[in-house]
Amino acid sequence: MIIYYNTFIGDELINKISDIEFRQIVDSILSDKEGWPQYGYKFIHDIKNPQLKIYIRGAYETEKKLCKGLPGLSCTRFKKNGDPIDIIINYNNWIGGSKSELSIEKYHKYVINHEVGHWLGIGHTKCPIEECKKRGYTSCPASIMQQMSKGPNHISPCVESYKPLPYDWIIDDPTKSPYLFSKTNRFKTKSGLTQNKAKSELAQNKAKSELTQNKAKSELTQNKAKSELAQNKAKSELAQNKAKSELKQNKNIDLKQNKNNNLKQNKNNNLKQNKTKNGLAQNKNNDLKQKNKIFIILTIVIILILIVIIIVIKNRIHNFISIQLLK
Repeated sequence: MIIYYNTFIGDELINKISDIEFRQIVDSILSDKEGWPQYGYKFIHDIKNPQLKIYIRGAYETEKKLCKGLPGLSCTRFKKNGDPIDIIINYNNWIGGSKSELSIEKYHKYVINHEVGHWLGIGHTKCPIEECKKRGYTSCPASIMQQMSKGPNHISPCVESYKPLPYDWIIDDPTKSPYLFSKTNRFKTKSGLTQNKAKSELAQNKAKSELTQNKAKSELTQNKAKSELAQNKAKSELAQNKAKSELKQNKNIDLKQNKNNNLKQNKNNNLKQNKTKNGLAQNKNNDLKQKNKIFIILTIVIILILIVIIIVIKNRIHNFISIQLLK
């Protein structure tokens, strides 16, 4: 069942709490799966046409004007025909002024869930101690519809809690609880709806929920198949890219090897050419040395011949002079 709601701040609290802050806290509580949504209720924030109106008001306005006869408490107000009007949260309790020993955060959850429980048609309950004994509980959690704002002693032997008990406990079930407002009372179950209609709506919501779950499972399966297909495609592309990369690497290696072989061959050729050149140069040098050696020898021979000739000429001249002198 969908319930449209909105939150409001009393004028006297404008400088004490912001509308956004209060709305965000209420939003988180009403959307908690361990809260009233476990019974098939879905709360949607709607500022135009809310069915459920939740106000937070100052202590004086709450106790003296809006929730008369309920000092120190919050309340849910109803019309004479049993239809709910609104919920009034006592600001003094909201900031820790109640007798509850819950933390402020948990008290926020308790008081919102408690008053929404009234709005759904459940009256104040007693401690489900017998149910706890059947289940083997040594510490019995209180029903959300017990008055924890009056302190731990008021709900004894239960201990304080801040959320509705699971649906199989029945006591907090808005369609089965033995503490539902009676038909002769000015309060009517489920805001004027009959229990059978509430059950029908709950069954419809359950069927819709199962249909949504099945649809979600189907979509999940399809998404999983798509994901596996995408993964396989990615793996295939990765393998192809890897093969291309290896082929490219092998090609680069071959090119590198060919380049190295060419460089090595060129180097060997250069070495051979240099060796040939060096051999030619050496032969040329040897020839030059040989020629120089022959030239030197020839020069020496020529010099010796010249010396001999000079000596011969000198001796002849000397003999000629000696002959002339003798004459």
